[in-house]
Amino acid sequence: MSARVGLCAALVLIGCGGDGARGGDGAHTAGSGGSAGTQSSVGGSGGATGFAGAAPGGSASLTTGGVGGLAAGGSAGSGSRPTSMLGACHLYLDAWCQRMVDCTASEDVDRCKEQEYALCPDLFFSPGTTRTVDGLAACATDISQMTCLDWEQDNWPSCVSPGTRAEGESCVFSSQCQSLECAASGDSCGTCLPIANLGELCGDNAACGPGQRCNGVCELIPAPPPGQMPPDPSPVPPGLAQGMSCGLMDSCAQGLWCLLPMPWPADVPADSKPGTCDVLPAANAPCAFERFASGASCAEGAYCDAASTTCQPLPTSGEPCLTFPFPDCALGFFCDRTVNADGVCTAQGDLGAACSVSVPCLADLSCVPAMPGGAFSCHTVAQEGQDCTAQTSQCEAGTQCQGGICVATDELTTFSSLCGQ
Repeated sequence: MSARVGLCAALVLIGCGGDGARGGDGAHTAGSGGSAGTQSSVGGSGGATGFAGAAPGGSASLTTGGVGGLAAGGSAGSGSRPTSMLGACHLYLDAWCQRMVDCTASEDVDRCKEQEYALCPDLFFSPGTTRTVDGLAACATDISQMTCLDWEQDNWPSCVSPGTRAEGESCVFSSQCQSLECAASGDSCGTCLPIANLGELCGDNAACGPGQRCNGVCELIPAPPPGQMPPDPSPVPPGLAQGMSCGLMDSCAQGLWCLLPMPWPADVPADSKPGTCDVLPAANAPCAFERFASGASCAEGAYCDAASTTCQPLPTSGEPCLTFPFPDCALGFFCDRTVNADGVCTAQGDLGAACSVSVPCLADLSCVPAMPGGAFSCHTVAQEGQDCTAQTSQCEAGTQCQGGICVATDELTTFSSLCGQ
């Protein structure tokens, strides 16, 4: 596909709680790492990054959402209009994350949902916001129909309504502010920022309006050169077919990557060398350099061995963990360093198995206690509206099992806990 863009690059100023591309009204917490390593570690379409670069992080994560976490993906019953704040928040973020992928060439839609779902429903319904359940659900459609040029220039639909909190008042989310700009850093209380005019100073104390960016002063965002913005409407066009030559600005079809042969002369810049759209090389094939990755690439389940420059299978049960690159074990396994300092690849916990911070569950399960204060074990995660009567099932974050169904609690606690109001 097209260039891999990490969430941090796509969601500008997300840690500041900004709206639009300054947070897109759905972004508040920063993603970590490039999508190349992320995809290989969760079994996505990308392969394991090779010796020239690896994604940050340790061994396989606890679960999709961590201990007590939530599952990424749409809310249950997403085919009908949600009736809870949680459901409306999820529906909106489904559209927002997908549009981000369409317009920024990012391939982290599931990671985006996973991170942003954790902020629901507070993200849009904290004190000072003007959003309603019906309005936010309807706004998801408007977001999904935005042009990529409007996305790039922060021209958000009118349903992205400003809040009521004035300049200098406390906030955690942009939706609370009249300016749709909240200067909050990480998990802390911030203040609503004013909007500077074109040519005025901007930065920590003032933000720029739609169609502008901060470069010491507010300046207009230039329109991208022809051919450098995905055409509208979405989705992004299918891309170049397998075997076709690809350059720096080209996109390959789904499941294909712009690959450069290895090695190539050191005096030839990778950016100027033509590549070929192809699948990532499997185990025992020569490594390839994916143009937009940080290093040599192989298909899922393999890594690039630096000594032989060939793709080798990731280690499985009982085999020593890789010390580099990430991931250090094959999908479904984690590096158990309780055995020795280097670690041994061990199967992740299956349904009902005991789990902990150091013994994670399989990726589609969550490590949670069967009851408050109880022992942790691997459970399926039931979303809002789904059955929760199974002994090995737990309701997603923000819901409770009532009458055998996961029901949204719609509790709003983030603003009060961080700002004391």
